[in-house]
Formats: sequence, C-alpha cells, structure tokens
Amino acid sequence: MQTLHSDVPLPLHRYGSDSPVMMNTIWLLHDYTVANGATRVVPGTHQSGLQEPPDGFESHYEISAQAPAGSVIIINGQTWHGGGANRTETKRAAMFAHYRYG
Repeated sequence: MQTLHSDVPLPLHRYGSDSPVMMNTIWLLHDYTVANGATRVVPGTHQSGLQEPPDGFESHYEISAQAPAGSVIIINGQTWHGGGANRTETKRAAMFAHYRYG
C-alpha cells in the first residue's frame, strides 16, 4: 500500500484558490475496487498546508476511488492520495497523467 501524499511540492501549494496548480488524472484500464487497491483519497486535504499526513495521523474520511474500467478519476494534485493494497490475484492497470498550471 502506498503512503498518503500530495504530488505538488509544498512551496507551490495554493490555498483558497479556485485554480489548482495541478490536476491528477487516473485513466482506468481495469475496474478499480477496494479489493484490487483502488486509489485512496482524503477529501479536503488540498487545504491542509501539508505535503503528507503527520506521524500518527488517522484519517476518518479516507475514501477509495472505485470505478469501472474506462472511467477517469480526477483529483486536485495537492490532495493526499495513495494506491491501495491489491488483495486479488489479478493486476490492476491504469494510466496516470497530470496537468500543471504555470
């Protein structure tokens, strides 16, 4: 399982802006489920002021971005996210891209 993190370096974070500095896209080639390790996201953390959760942090609002193959998941690049653990016998494939401003 991947640790939660932001993809935007802390000096580039924007707070209270309607225009994020980066948007991440995950193009699903297979279904994303909790069992096969769908990306975990902690909503609202794009405003946290932190690159990653502090030691001892326990998220009560983490969600798994579950969707069928062919879907595209889009998140603010500042939002804490991380891949889940694949507990199945099959691979989970996706294409990742990000769009940056400035």
